[in-house]
Amino acid sequence: MTRNTEYPLERLLNLKLEDVVANKELGDLRLATDAEIQTLSGDVADSWTKGTLLRWHVIAIEKRSHFAKAAVLGYLEETRLALRTSEIVALDLDRRLVQTLNSVYRLEDRAEGEVPTDLVWFLCATFDPTTQRLLGMPEAFF
Repeated sequence: MTRNTEYPLERLLNLKLEDVVANKELGDLRLATDAEIQTLSGDVADSWTKGTLLRWHVIAIEKRSHFAKAAVLGYLEETRLALRTSEIVALDLDRRLVQTLNSVYRLEDRAEGEVPTDLVWFLCATFDPTTQRLLGMPEAFF
């Protein structure tokens, strides 16, 4: 196992999602493709929602170069804080709802383009230190 410990300050300040994982043979984090998002489509019961996600992205979590699961990464409207959901169970883009393993969220203002640096750092911090070291991620914590 190699560990990527060379993170110049400029790279850290402008961290991109595609640069987060150094040991890509073990896994990766990236934006989900349209085809992957389509596989997540399903009915979501319009029940109690935990909150509304703003400027959100669907993040693919790969294990050994294979799509394993996806989560939504964005900002919770009620608090304006960053949030990564648990694994997506069903995604209903027409009704703008997502069912995760733990909750249902409303989706507003889907983000376009690259994931902002603050969300990339937040995403890194959602992984435990062992996983960060194994994947060669920059160390981040709350």
